[in-house]
Amino acid sequence: MSRNSSENPFQSPADTPADYVVRGPGICPYCGEADFVRPYFTHWGGYIGPWLLTHAVCRRCGRGFNVRSGASNQINIILYQIGSILLVGFATVAAAWYFFPSGWKIGL
Repeated sequence: MSRNSSENPFQSPADTPADYVVRGPGICPYCGEADFVRPYFTHWGGYIGPWLLTHAVCRRCGRGFNVRSGASNQINIILYQIGSILLVGFATVAAAWYFFPSGWKIGL
């Protein structure tokens, strides 16, 4: 009897649960385990960062890596953070220039 027979008798026993379906090498570069999950939210990238960098976290050792290349995402995360800060900075300057077109001489 297959392991999925109680859940769905028509489901193939070779099917994997939805949270394990990740394309790529499928092996953690740190511990060699194939058991990892894609996070939906991270403190460094919110909802977009993990998706953009194809980030995964190993369930055995807890370390993160890039699913496509199997390498660490540390440099990519740093570049993502710098780009985000620059984007917010440029947007703030553009908004100030738009709302105060005469310059910073407010009230003179």
